[in-house]
Amino acid sequence: HYGTDHKPYLDLLRKARNLPGVKRVFVNSGIRYDLAAEDDEFVEELAKFHVAGTLTVAPEHASDKVLDKMRKPPITHFKDFMRRFKAANEAAGKEQYVVPYFQCAHPGVGPEETIELALFMKAEGLRPRQVQMFMPTPATLATAMYFSGFDPHTKKPVYVAKGDRERSRQRALLLYWKREEWPHLREAL
Repeated sequence: HYGTDHKPYLDLLRKARNLPGVKRVFVNSGIRYDLAAEDDEFVEELAKFHVAGTLTVAPEHASDKVLDKMRKPPITHFKDFMRRFKAANEAAGKEQYVVPYFQCAHPGVGPEETIELALFMKAEGLRPRQVQMFMPTPATLATAMYFSGFDPHTKKPVYVAKGDRERSRQRALLLYWKREEWPHLREAL
């Protein structure tokens, strides 16, 4: 229902960077990678002028089952954006990185889905410094699923990781290369 045209945003970025006294205009996050990947001009200009080394985007997970619960597009959209961003950086002669934001313990995320995400991260060479642990927030579908244990759309049960021990196991699985996570990782496995 909403427009996905990046032209007005590109025009704003161009105007801002051409203002007298403005040296740079950087975008650090807030990009919808699934929509951005549909506009090569936007990705190219973003990489060439508006990223200061890293760009944070939020794929949040790699499991299609979990992404469906999160109302997010399949992980293939993220992979497509990464490919286009890398190509745009090479064309601009720059070395910049996408920093993915991943989440654990979201309703619908069990041990199998966590391992699926860890395997995806390993296959893609991604080692984020941190992983966000789901925290219930008022008036969200995810919080309704967390407290009820059901998906409000399908009325089917949803796995919910509760308790610090179970939630920390999920985080440890995603940060498997960090030595401080190894005790939790062994317990999870």
